Amino acid sequence: MKRLSIISACEMTRKAFLYLLTPHVDILHTYSSPSEFAAATDEPYGFILLDICNRNREWLSEITGFCQQYHWLSDYHLGLLIDPSCATSRIITEQPGTRKVFNLKQPVQALYDECLAWIQENDDCQTPRHGC
Repeated sequence: MKRLSIISACEMTRKAFLYLLTPHVDILHTYSSPSEFAAATDEPYGFILLDICNRNREWLSEITGFCQQYHWLSDYHLGLLIDPSCATSRIITEQPGTRKVFNLKQPVQALYDECLAWIQENDDCQTPRHGC
């Protein structure tokens, strides 16, 4: 069973990915912040799409704490959150240690195709806590 969780401060981003990816996953949840996602951890979360494009300081500090808590990002990736170049990337991750950075300057369809291909390539989730 494919599950996808999307964490983004931008409602349009959440709606766009909900529309684009719903036909390709069994369960899709959207969250407006890392804290909202963390509050729902009783559910298996599967693949995570974390949008790091919002430069709001509170949002960035939440993401930093969230990533450190789950050990999803190296110090190098955490550094990208502070750097202005953070506006060009999103990170999708399946589990700690598995991540991919996507360039947002490509057309939306290309970004969507790349996300979907990555989810399908990594569909062999063996960890029960991911709900697979």
